[in-house]
Amino acid sequence: MIKRILLGLGGTPFTDVAIERALELAKVHGAMITAVTVIDTKQLKQVGPIPPGGGAYAAKLRDMRLTVTEERIESAIERFEKKCDESNIPTK
Repeated sequence: MIKRILLGLGGTPFTDVAIERALELAKVHGAMITAVTVIDTKQLKQVGPIPPGGGAYAAKLRDMRLTVTEERIESAIERFEKKCDESNIPTK
């Protein structure tokens, strides 16, 4: 019997599937779900080779990647909380 489920929220296209699967398992076993966010900021900051004079554009690209990722994570958290509330699944 499963009592606790750890769910990684990465903001990827697979996040919704992971949420649904965690909810199914929690319902069957009466388990609690703990969600954590997963972001590889080191990978997001790598923009590849930068030609001379391209530093400002590389910085903009880094900032845009981080902003988009943060927005996706926030959206995933909201969807997770909403689905858990609708299903009466305890979270931590």
